[in-house]
Amino acid sequence: MDIYAFVLEDEDKFQKQIFQALRKINPKLKIRFFNTLEDFSAWIAHFIKEGLSVVETAGFRLAEDTEIESVGGEKNVRLLMCKSENLGVQSISLIGKTIDLFARKNLCTKEEKTAVVLTAFDHEKFDLKSLEASFVNNIIFKPFDALILEEHTRYALVGRKKPNDENFKSNKLEAQVEMVKDIPCEGFSDLGFITISDREVVTGSISKFYSTEFASEAVRSVMAKCVKSIPNTGKDQTGFLCWMEYFALEVGQIKKFRKDLINEFPTGHMDSRINEFKKNILILDSLGDQDLSSSLKRYFPKSATFYYSSWDRFAFDSTPEASGLLVEKDVPIPSGYKMTLDGTGHYIIGQDPKSETDLVFGEVFSEIKKKDFHVLLSADGKKEWTEVFNAKQITPGREPILVINNLGKIFMARLVQFRRTQNAANMSVIEIMFSELTMAEKVAYLKSKSPIPKTVDVVIASIDMMPKIIESKLYPNAKRILIVPDQVGDKDKREWAPLVYDIFESPADRNYLVKRIYLSFMEKFTWTVNHFNKVKTDIQSAQQIQIDEISEAGIVFKYHRPLEIGSFRRFYLWTPNEVELRDYHANCNYFEEVKDGKTTVYNHHFVFFAMKDYYLKNIRLWVRENYILSKSKE
Repeated sequence: MDIYAFVLEDEDKFQKQIFQALRKINPKLKIRFFNTLEDFSAWIAHFIKEGLSVVETAGFRLAEDTEIESVGGEKNVRLLMCKSENLGVQSISLIGKTIDLFARKNLCTKEEKTAVVLTAFDHEKFDLKSLEASFVNNIIFKPFDALILEEHTRYALVGRKKPNDENFKSNKLEAQVEMVKDIPCEGFSDLGFITISDREVVTGSISKFYSTEFASEAVRSVMAKCVKSIPNTGKDQTGFLCWMEYFALEVGQIKKFRKDLINEFPTGHMDSRINEFKKNILILDSLGDQDLSSSLKRYFPKSATFYYSSWDRFAFDSTPEASGLLVEKDVPIPSGYKMTLDGTGHYIIGQDPKSETDLVFGEVFSEIKKKDFHVLLSADGKKEWTEVFNAKQITPGREPILVINNLGKIFMARLVQFRRTQNAANMSVIEIMFSELTMAEKVAYLKSKSPIPKTVDVVIASIDMMPKIIESKLYPNAKRILIVPDQVGDKDKREWAPLVYDIFESPADRNYLVKRIYLSFMEKFTWTVNHFNKVKTDIQSAQQIQIDEISEAGIVFKYHRPLEIGSFRRFYLWTPNEVELRDYHANCNYFEEVKDGKTTVYNHHFVFFAMKDYYLKNIRLWVRENYILSKSKE
């Protein structure tokens, strides 16, 4: 079979570069040039009249094309390369009709049609979206980058399959690359936005989105969770309306939305019903936001807030048995242990039975007697002791439990006797007697005194304490809000999304936090399309992909389903400065099914489309920076 490439190009320099690239790819390829579109059109007319016999004499051969060509029976035009300056919109459509003609006349097959590659200068502009829907395989810009010219013509000549050899050395990187697509957005608010999806979106699922509406400093994206997804009813309406609420906004974005997206929802609803909002809010904060509790109390006057800056203190109040602070043995003997205090009740002066080895509240007697008895008592212990001290007796059946803090542990004993008397030195003293408690009795007492209610509706916890809350399985039905010292990355956001309702940077923005807490308890049907600024525009949804290889020519990545060969996708080569992100258009060259453990995935090879010099330089720089970063992690 004779394989042909037809090239419409009139400049000697570019003719030679194209010829050399094509000859290197396939030494037996028959390369025919046309100086103008008119020359090519004239040949087409001749071909329609005479048929396959005129293919061999089409156009002209370059002077340096001295290869002696044999003439075969079957003929196939594998590539049509056109200079874009010669083509208007109408001429491009005629090129499409030419390819259809080739298929009818058996110069190509319907399954593998002649590939079309346009050449153009860097300053020329194209409507890439319209070209994506056409038959154009690629656009190669002048002046040619030799390797790009060779690789993209190779992909076009070989067809939709992996070439056997490639000049580009692909780089294997662990880097963030995102596949993006435009989706219609029906409106924005400071809490979220509404999109239209082809399919119903799972409630609670999280996705990443880009828009100029989200732009703040270096950030142009948001993470958002689906709140509800309902059919888009109405005349000529299709798909599903999806309510998306922001997740883990940057501080700058919160301020921007408050200024630009003025919306009274749910503030108006909240203000008129604030006395009905009665929730228990637990705050576990090691980041020093000490007035958060009082701030929330001002916003939610009928709610109760409970603040802890220490996990140990909280663990003791919530689950004392698991805190590690309780001890098995508090006093030397189970019952009848006596202690003598001075008349003020502050100083320990004696014990019975006497021992210098047995431990009393964690220490030998000679050490414990050096301490002020009142200082050892907890707040509840002081209260119980004061009542007994003032009454000068213990009411039978109401023997109090004293809680002692010593050496970082909690000691407990029941006070069963209180008696004022005189000692041998005729001093006024107090004799008290303790009996031990079982662990169950200790836990029951401590829980009865705990300020934390059995039901907690909201848990606001710093990043060192939230994992402990989740691991302990405490308050599984509470809304969890994570507080972080600095904003977390996309990977961490996705990992936290199923576990927490939202993420805030410390100190948390009070107004926004209050709105988020209130919204979390509202019936979702009350959040309607009327609560959004009706700005209809396209935004971009972004899906992070697992790349295997990347070069200036294309990208190889795994995906959970096969993408149609020839279909287009857009990619972001992610950098922290999202404002500088650019669209990299690429089309699917081939895919293959592979096994990843027990899961079937698909390896895809996408060829970058219409890469100007600026984009090529960006790819090289991005690859270099991410290669250095990946090496530094090894």
